Amino acid sequence: MSINNQAHYIERLTQIGRELSSAADLDRVLQSILSAAAEMTGSESASVLGLDEESNMLRFLAIPSAQKNALQTVAVPLDKSIAGMVFSQKKTAAVNNVNKSPFHYKNADQVSGFQTHSLLAAPIMFRNESLGVIEVVNKIDGSDYNGEDVTILETLASQTAIAVQNTRLQKLLEKTQNDATRLDKMKSDFVAITTHE
Repeated sequence: MSINNQAHYIERLTQIGRELSSAADLDRVLQSILSAAAEMTGSESASVLGLDEESNMLRFLAIPSAQKNALQTVAVPLDKSIAGMVFSQKKTAAVNNVNKSPFHYKNADQVSGFQTHSLLAAPIMFRNESLGVIEVVNKIDGSDYNGEDVTILETLASQTAIAVQNTRLQKLLEKTQNDATRLDKMKSDFVAITTHE
């Protein structure tokens, strides 16, 4: 990696770090991370998948806008996909020819019309808990994903974990506040009824 590339990558990661600390909009932060992931690894596209606890399958949380309509309803199984394997095993995987992998989930390609040739996926982890997967697909120059790409994607996965966890905590806080308001109203109603009687 050249010094110019290193400086550019550090600047991109710093920019994402600033966005994480100031942005409340998860979608905007994730789109910035996807853009950086594709650019920094020289890939055609990138996506973030998160666990849908109801179905116990992965769903796309962030995808390029050109594929959004097609992929937002696609559920990716944990046991029959590269992303699911990465999520479950909590290990990064590079598959430089997906046609040779029994775990390549072809349904996403069929639905989107996108053709995946190679894929690099990293788990999004927070305190040893898998929150999702970030992946990049198809090196533009046709080369294999390498150790530098793995380091870049794992670094971006760490930043993605912060964004996803912040959103989870915000939703939990809002739910707790709503529950407290509801309980306070029930208490007030109970006191009003017992005082009246």
